Amino acid sequence: MTVPPRRELFPDPRGVGLRATWHGERELVVLSLWREDSCIGTVRLGPDEATRLATFLASHLGEQTAEQPQPPPGC
Repeated sequence: MTVPPRRELFPDPRGVGLRATWHGERELVVLSLWREDSCIGTVRLGPDEATRLATFLASHLGEQTAEQPQPPPGC
């Protein structure tokens, strides 16, 4: 029995989108670029590379959150 891959789509207002698909049976993440209904490029990441990408994103998003001004006490 084949289980469908897990997938997330990240649309872009310019008409291009990023699709991330997890292929558990191959332990592989495929990042694909889509323009409307056409795939225009892919990158395959193994678990180590996918972890490195997730760490990179979380680290830099964490920096951005830490840099945002905090509201004054009592607000």
